[in-house]
Amino acid sequence: MESLKFEKCPSCGNEETVSRILSKEGQEKGNLSNEQFIALFGIQTIVADPSKQQKIIVSRREVPAVSCVFDVCSKCGTLFATTVSIQNVVLQNPNANQKPGQLFKN
Repeated sequence: MESLKFEKCPSCGNEETVSRILSKEGQEKGNLSNEQFIALFGIQTIVADPSKQQKIIVSRREVPAVSCVFDVCSKCGTLFATTVSIQNVVLQNPNANQKPGQLFKN
């Protein structure tokens, strides 16, 4: 599946978002390259039975995941998805690189 792109605010039709403004300013100041883009936040959810997650991690098998990137309209403040995509990911054990007695990864 190709990524779905939503270029306009669904509430007011404005094309400018907070992230797009910040990206342009960062590029003008030389802090970002022209290819870089700032996203306010995103989520990724795997499409798999939660009761089988540990087996999937151990087997290093790919599973489909839905990713959504969100932004805020600079005109009316509406939060909306700007990109939705599906890709295959390999789940990783969150504690794989953790040493015994270590609370957090360095």
